[in-house]
Amino acid sequence: MQEPTREASIVSAAILDEAIALHQSGRLIEAEQLYLQILNQQPEHLDVLHNLGTIACQLQEFTRAINYFKRLLVNAPERIDTRTNLAQTLKILGDLPEAIQQYKQVLDLDPHLADIHFRLGQLLTIQDLMEEAIAHYQKTIDIQPHNVQAYLNLSDAAIALQQLDTARSCLEK
Repeated sequence: MQEPTREASIVSAAILDEAIALHQSGRLIEAEQLYLQILNQQPEHLDVLHNLGTIACQLQEFTRAINYFKRLLVNAPERIDTRTNLAQTLKILGDLPEAIQQYKQVLDLDPHLADIHFRLGQLLTIQDLMEEAIAHYQKTIDIQPHNVQAYLNLSDAAIALQQLDTARSCLEK
């Protein structure tokens, strides 16, 4: 693929700035049109792919959002923001096993994200994978010791496994 000229890059940057401003002001369709214009010139523009996925989510076009997020991740698998958005979108569509896998990949990139451990614990609980859920709620608590909801969820998961001492200990904190 041919690299864009300097002039084309300057024009694309100006269009991107305008698209972002429109996006931030809630003018999604207009922003989307500008993002697509950039994508036509630079088919793998990472920020444009991410923003198009975000707009698709905002328009509740979740399958299209997933396609944009996955397309981006082919070229930038380390993008935590995109992988997190992909996981959330998969959850909305009810693909919990794949959402769980995406959250695990986020944690492979950064194991210190309490919010991701918490969300993963919730999905694992829904899938009735209580032992694994407990481990992620515990990680959440290790990172955020004052996260009351993590203690409550950990307690519920422990009760489901008949680990009453663990449940009681969580509720006492």
